[in-house]
Amino acid sequence: YYNEFYYCSNDTIGELAGQAFLAAMEKKGVPTDNGIIGVNMNVENEALNHRIQAFRDYIAANAPALKMTETYYNNNVVENSQTNAENIISSYGKELIGMYSGNNITADGVCNAVRSVGLGEKFVSVGVDSDDIEIKALRDGFLDAIIVQNAYEQGYKCMENAIQTLINGSNPESTKQVNCPPVVITSANMNDKDMQDLLDPTRLKK
Repeated sequence: YYNEFYYCSNDTIGELAGQAFLAAMEKKGVPTDNGIIGVNMNVENEALNHRIQAFRDYIAANAPALKMTETYYNNNVVENSQTNAENIISSYGKELIGMYSGNNITADGVCNAVRSVGLGEKFVSVGVDSDDIEIKALRDGFLDAIIVQNAYEQGYKCMENAIQTLINGSNPESTKQVNCPPVVITSANMNDKDMQDLLDPTRLKK
């Protein structure tokens, strides 16, 4: 029993990551007629699996010639993620066109691996959720996009809904669940104020 549920759909995150991945391929002139995408995640659970499956489904529907690896899990350890990424790079060589990372710890390891071997110009990398390593990699060209949730909006709307419900005696929303969609941040928009706030929500307290 609950009054309202504000959330960011993991399906939406995965689908948006797929869109960002193909957009980055187009921008870099990477063809979609062949190639392998490395898929990486921190842990396997029902919720996070949607981030992976939605990405796989979007790529399969919009670039069916591309192949994807099995999902490499790292137990939310950056060093494990980097090792996995290095193994993917060495295993698939020139066939590997990029990697998708389902959370920020995973993306940190992938960014470190991509940076260490000098990939970037014709290599596509998309991560989810932001931190300092990802932001620097995005700025330096070793990460093409970060899918970020608007955690501030989710928290604000929850409190706003509770107050309005107490004051007015009823839920102001017409539906019981509201998906607060994520946003794609790239090097082209990362310096915009709104994007800076999403990359580092603590800025909003300052």
